[in-house]
Amino acid sequence: MKVKLTRIKSTHNNLRTKEVIGEIFELPAFEKPFIMFGKALTIENGTRIIETTPVKTLQKEFDSKTRTFIYKFSTGNSVYELEILEGDSLNNYGYDRQGC
Repeated sequence: MKVKLTRIKSTHNNLRTKEVIGEIFELPAFEKPFIMFGKALTIENGTRIIETTPVKTLQKEFDSKTRTFIYKFSTGNSVYELEILEGDSLNNYGYDRQGC
């Protein structure tokens, strides 16, 4: 799925940009690291890999304007927001658009 990850707050600068657009193969899950892939910042045609520490809190909301789910999650040091931009139907991941 194509997604946008936004850093809301953090105690470190390991994620060098506030936003990253890329791909995921799994949605954020409680007590598991979140992993996504994006375009490298410095190497042409390279891949940027983002891996967080395990997710501590996880909240899912439906944005009626964009008709997409927004995931808000925190790790030990950071708070993120993940927006699904396009890709596989969320039904393939055990979700429907009627709610959580």
